[in-house]
Parts: sequence; C-alpha cells; structure tokens
Amino acid sequence: MHDDKVGGQLAEELSAAQGKLEKREAETGHRRLEGMLQEASPLNRLLLDALPTVAVLLRPNREIVACNEAAVKASAVPGTRCFETWGQRREPCPWCLAPVALATGEAQHLEVEALGKVWDAHWLPMGSDLYLHFAFDITDRRRASEALRESESRFRAVFEKAAFGMALVAPDGRLVDVNTTLQGMLGYSRQELQGIHFTDLTHPDDVAASLQLHQQLVAGGRDHSQMEKRHVRKDGETVWSRLTVFLSRGAKGEPQFIIAMVEDISRRKLLEEQLLRAQRLETAGRIAGQVAHDFSNLLGPLVSYPDLIRERLPKDHPAVTLCDLMQEAAQQMVEINANMMALGRRGVVDRQPTDLNRVIEEDELELKGFQHRFRPVATQRALELLEGPRVGQQHHQG
Repeated sequence: MHDDKVGGQLAEELSAAQGKLEKREAETGHRRLEGMLQEASPLNRLLLDALPTVAVLLRPNREIVACNEAAVKASAVPGTRCFETWGQRREPCPWCLAPVALATGEAQHLEVEALGKVWDAHWLPMGSDLYLHFAFDITDRRRASEALRESESRFRAVFEKAAFGMALVAPDGRLVDVNTTLQGMLGYSRQELQGIHFTDLTHPDDVAASLQLHQQLVAGGRDHSQMEKRHVRKDGETVWSRLTVFLSRGAKGEPQFIIAMVEDISRRKLLEEQLLRAQRLETAGRIAGQVAHDFSNLLGPLVSYPDLIRERLPKDHPAVTLCDLMQEAAQQMVEINANMMALGRRGVVDRQPTDLNRVIEEDELELKGFQHRFRPVATQRALELLEGPRVGQQHHQG
C-alpha cells in the first residue's frame, strides 16, 4: 500500500514537471515565432510602415504581433489583443471580419464607426496563423458626402416644389431634368422634355437671342443673365416667360450645367398689351376730340344759315330744296362730330369748379365773332340765290 502511494505521488510530480516543460517550450516557441515575425520578416515590417494609415499584424486570437507608428498613436500595443487596447473593449468587436477572412482566405472590407470616427476597415489573410488589419479614417469624407447628399436633397425639394418652372440644362443646350411646374407650363411630360434642345421649345423669333445668351454663359462671358422670351407649347400656343439662368462650374472652372428658372408672364404681357391699346385709343380720342371741337366752330354756319336763306325765298323757290339738303348734310356732320367729341371725352376727366357766367360770356363773344366773319358771305350767297333766273338756270342745268 505504501509503495502504491509513493508511486502515485511520483507520477503526479512527473506529470506536473512535464506540463511545466511543455508550457515553457510553448512560451519559448511563441517568443521565437514573435521574434521571427518582428526581426526575421522585414517584408512584414516594410508592409506595415508603407501603409499610410493604421495597420497591425495579428494572430487569429487577435493578438497584435506588430504595428506601425500610426497604430501605436491609436493605442495599439504589440503583445495585447487589439480589441482590448486599440478597440477599448472587453470582447472582440461584433463587426470584426477577421474570422471570415481567415476561414475563406479572401480579403474583407467594411465601413464602420468606432472610437468616434468612421473607418474604411480591411482584413487581409497572410496564411492560416496571421492576418493584416488596416483602416483608413474617412470621417471627413463621410461628412462631406452626407453634406452633399443633404444639399442635393434640399435642392431637389426646391426644384420640384417651386412655383415657377425650373430646368437643368447641359452645356450643349439639352435639357437634363425639369420640374413639374415647367412640364405643366409647356404641356410636355418629363420624359418628353429630357434630352430635347431648348431651341426646340423657343419661339422662332427668339431663337437667335436665346442662343447668344447661352453661348455667352458657356464661354465664360457671364455667370448669370435674364431675358424675356416666348416658348412654344406642345399644343402650339405661345407662352411668354421671364427666363433667369445661372451657370454652375466644376472645381477647375469648367461649365457643368445651367440652372434655368422660367416664370410665366403671359398674363402680364396680355395686360400690358391691353393697356398699350387703351393708351393708343385714349391718345386717338383726345386728338379726335380736339379736331371735333375745332370742326364744330365751322359747322355752326352750315346748320343755321339755310334757315336765314329760306326766310328770304318763296316757299316754292327751287333753292329751298338745296337749303334743305345742305342743312340735312350739315346735321349729319354735327352728329358725326358729336361722336368724335364723345370719344375724346373717354380720357381722364379733370373735375374742376366752373364759372358758368364766364363760359356764357366767352360763348357770346365767340358767336358774335362768327356773325361778323360769316354774315357777309351768307348775305352775298343769299342775294345770289334770290336772283330767280340765275338760280332757275342753275337748277335747270342741274
């Protein structure tokens, strides 16, 4: 029994010694392998230092074998596991693709947010017991990309919801995109307008001016401009617009596209035309009224003198008929003249107090002047008509 007990103890001590020996050999092999990787493998060191970003060489258990200076600045420590020092975690990162890279033997790639930054991470297997892990800091690039997407989103919202027509035009003059308002203005769908040249939508009389404006923009003569022009709708109708264009340039100053804003001013143009017509009519009316006013001074004798002549002639005298015809024609002229004066009064009425006594006095003086000017003529004419044979002879000849 005693011998058995002693034998058991010896076996245990032997086993323990063997275990320590194996552990020591393993540690020795581990250090030897690490030394081989760090000292006997200048290619790996050269690879790490050549990478312009954080780079580490790891074992499958994520222990850091070697790293470059950028990784050291990011808290990577050789001999520790990457997620503990570099990743500042207790467990491997859930997004780590190292197991996949080692299992498949293929490089893996992933964009991930960690340590307050955005990384473009890569895992590159280098055999079954090593892999290279490197990551680029793309935080600024991601922010710029998000800012660009946000800017494009805002522009798209304004572009689509604008109350006026908008279009993106390529430097060659072809429409790249149009908003809903412009589609309704021109009567075309988006698909019909995309790719069409803007001159195909322009009134023939405005094509030359539109082309000149476009060429000046593309050539760099100006960055923005404005003009009024006519467009031709799909149904053939004409639409007046106020066109405002802006040129967008690339990083090197080259023209990228033109932003066109098209405001429908057809109603304003119609009102302007109606106003211009009314102004012309008003001017014509004033002229007609002035002429009619002056002409009315000449119609007075033609209307009144036939009555004076008839008083001095027998009722059956042939000249009475002539007086009737003359007075009837004069009365028609009075009516026409009255219409012309009415047309002249369609302008602006200037309402001012009027001294009626003064008006009567002026009219009385004017009538006396007519009497002195026309009485001798009328009297002479009446005497000629009173000469019966002479008048009869004229009547017979008529």
